[in-house]
Amino acid sequence: MLESIGLKACFNISRTDSKCKYSIALHTHNDCVRIAMSNEDEMNDWLRVMNSLAGEEEDQVDNLPQSIGKPHFEHIWLVTALNKGLGSKENIIGPYRLCLTSKEVTLLKVGEHDGRNGMLSVIRNVSHDATFGCFFHIELGRLAPTGPGLLSLKTEDNNIAQNMHLLIL
Repeated sequence: MLESIGLKACFNISRTDSKCKYSIALHTHNDCVRIAMSNEDEMNDWLRVMNSLAGEEEDQVDNLPQSIGKPHFEHIWLVTALNKGLGSKENIIGPYRLCLTSKEVTLLKVGEHDGRNGMLSVIRNVSHDATFGCFFHIELGRLAPTGPGLLSLKTEDNNIAQNMHLLIL
């Protein structure tokens, strides 16, 4: 059954880090839809049109879409926050989207509109578990909104955890 997605309902429309080289991700608060394109020009054209229809404007400085009143996330990963460390202490448990801009990391609980923001400057360390593959850890300092501690996240596979590690560093 086909359903439509209102572009204004998307909290982020961007290129995606998926297996398909040229793809766009439409992120709603409940789901993510990826659309594959055949080449980079086609992807950029669709991305420009979708962002325009969603009410986003092109930033004159670096041509990255900047939405009015909401951040434009450069990377978004689906993760599961584990019931240990900060997860249990701050009740950050279950499915989340880890969203990254150049200045901020945000955790958005799947299905909810408000997220937990944390500046990149309060992250002490990030790591991924190469032994078991799909675990990613963020160590936060005492100035973090949650206070100090370790946030443990599970990803879909090892490549995602490695990608998160490299990009957040």
